[in-house]
Amino acid sequence: MFIRILKYSFISLSLSAVVLFAEHNTRIINGSEVADASTRWNFIVSLSEDGEASCGGTLIAPSWVLTASHCVIDDYGKLMAGSMDMKVKLGNYTLSNQEIETYTVKQIISNPNYDPSTTDNDIALIELSTNNTSIEYFPTIASNIALDTGKVAFVAGWGNLVADSNLEASYPDRLNEVKVPIVDYNLCNDGFDGVLTENMFCAGYLEGGKDSCQGDSGGPLISYENTQSNLIGVVSWGDQCAEVGKAGVYTKVQNYYDWIVSYTGELTTKNSYYVPQTITTVSTITKLYVATFNRAPDSAGISYWLESELPIESIAQSFFQQPETQALYPDDKSVEEFVTLVYQNLFNREPDSEGLAYWVEELESGSISQSYFILAVMNGAKDDDDVILENKKSVGEHFANSSLNSVTDAKSVMSGVTQTAESVESAFAMIDALSQ
Repeated sequence: MFIRILKYSFISLSLSAVVLFAEHNTRIINGSEVADASTRWNFIVSLSEDGEASCGGTLIAPSWVLTASHCVIDDYGKLMAGSMDMKVKLGNYTLSNQEIETYTVKQIISNPNYDPSTTDNDIALIELSTNNTSIEYFPTIASNIALDTGKVAFVAGWGNLVADSNLEASYPDRLNEVKVPIVDYNLCNDGFDGVLTENMFCAGYLEGGKDSCQGDSGGPLISYENTQSNLIGVVSWGDQCAEVGKAGVYTKVQNYYDWIVSYTGELTTKNSYYVPQTITTVSTITKLYVATFNRAPDSAGISYWLESELPIESIAQSFFQQPETQALYPDDKSVEEFVTLVYQNLFNREPDSEGLAYWVEELESGSISQSYFILAVMNGAKDDDDVILENKKSVGEHFANSSLNSVTDAKSVMSGVTQTAESVESAFAMIDALSQ
């Protein structure tokens, strides 16, 4: 097995008669770019040294990042030179984005039992110099999450996209992700000549093809339970990338629960499913009406939900339980048909093939609910799509302000709204005529 430490010299180490080299910083092979609308990786961070991404990590609390020890500790068990000067970047899936947040390091705490020669206990904490990060959603860390064979998990990073070590590496600016099921421990261990410890487990495909690779070390491996994301692994090591008979090896996070909370404090009250608590206004409720029901809202409905003081995410869930929504999106439609219908209702178009495939997988894996999907697509609208949605919102507000409440009229008014100003003026005129 070969493992490499980026930016550092190679040394050979003996383990169970196998020559090992630390091949750290694994990255994503045959995955896909993460869409701006996706909330799956809001907590992922990039560790940057000298302006270049070197490892990944997970923000698990406002001022704490969980990563791999080999990202900060050298082959002799000492803190790597320059580690305290590294920058932690989060808040955007594109590293070159000028709006990405950058934080400095206050302290680095490697697990005291980390063994560079075996990569056992490959887990570390980084405390940031501030707890004023903008991210409010952290994945759950628990001490008893089942890691059953075949369980669906996801891993992401900014690493090398090319598995063949004979070809030039390709490091993306954009975050990539891939779905990797958990692999039977004994089968995976056999593939590595029995060197796995009880603190390691495998995820990936023994037939090869998809994997994390050079550069993703320290990054998160997550699974879902009832749409709640769980941090189950830290990217640790592997034999090349996406090799047949080999899977990625991950540090088993649950084994370190007590050690983690001894520094961070209790995490359970912070780690709940993503509810960003968007401020609920007339504008946000109107946009949600349009997005969910494909019609303008009535004034009574606007007032009711505004006075409820519920976050827009909770209102979205309530909307999706309404008979009107069930009639619009019946259960007998496939996930692909549902995604297509939402795009048609929101943006007057069908999704492109890449977007369709992405959202179908998100919904089928259970990582996002149908109501949250509508919110994600609505909030991720750009260019002409955003113009159309804003136009529909303007028409919806005008309809509500006119004290109209006919569902038939609400649908008729919205049916002709496009990205043009003329369509809005025409809808306004129709509303004014109806309100006479």
